[in-house]
Amino acid sequence: MTHSQTCLCLPLTRREQPPVRWFHHLLPWHYNWLCRRRFEALLAERTHEAVEVAWGGSAVDTAFRREVSCLAAWYFHWANSSFLPSDECFVIFCGWAKGVGFPDPLEKAEFVMELEDLIAAEMPEHCLMGLYFGEFVETLWAIRIATSGLQGKEDGA
Repeated sequence: MTHSQTCLCLPLTRREQPPVRWFHHLLPWHYNWLCRRRFEALLAERTHEAVEVAWGGSAVDTAFRREVSCLAAWYFHWANSSFLPSDECFVIFCGWAKGVGFPDPLEKAEFVMELEDLIAAEMPEHCLMGLYFGEFVETLWAIRIATSGLQGKEDGA
């Protein structure tokens, strides 16, 4: 696969949202549904090979990255876990439209608890929305590495 083939995958960003029309202020669930449909279509176009190539330069363990991606897909109801490092966390974690588009706040809390179990530490609160998915996963990986190093020192002491 060449680099030009991997560039065909558009990242999930707010730039890809459909334009807001006047009636979307009256029917926000409809706008959420349109956004989710657009983002699901982008996600469906991604191949496993394109996703792996996009993550090729990352220092994060592949199994760890896949675990975080699967957790995000499960808790935020995505059809697959083919997230790119250039996807916005805001888009992935926003909870666009399950049912009428109102996300369950407990799902976000459960997601955070699963991640904390995965990294064996508390997750920083600022960590979710302002990052790209690649930065998010790298941050979690760095915390996990630091935590596992500290746990090893504590066990040996």
